Amino acid sequence: NMISLSAKIRKDFGKKTKVVLDLQNLAVEGSAQPAYIHAGSCDHPGILQYGLTFPKNGYSETILNVPFQDILSKLPLIVDVYKSIPELTQQVSCGSITSN
Repeated sequence: NMISLSAKIRKDFGKKTKVVLDLQNLAVEGSAQPAYIHAGSCDHPGILQYGLTFPKNGYSETILNVPFQDILSKLPLIVDVYKSIPELTQQVSCGSITSN
């Protein structure tokens, strides 16, 4: 089962961007899950663009030192989350970043 992912990207931080991840239906509580923004699509992830604070118990906040418009200029992008650090090949959740 895929974990339900809610990612909010906020542009109201001047030259920075805040990314909030909220994961539901976690199989394992308490473990940190690697999370990244990649180019491409969920079916075909591309080059790593930004590392995110790994969600623990399903939640994380990351401040990227990048203006929101710079992120949008790199679309298509995805947020993807993996099962654990030792299991970086097992994607458990993925979502596309859109401009709206």
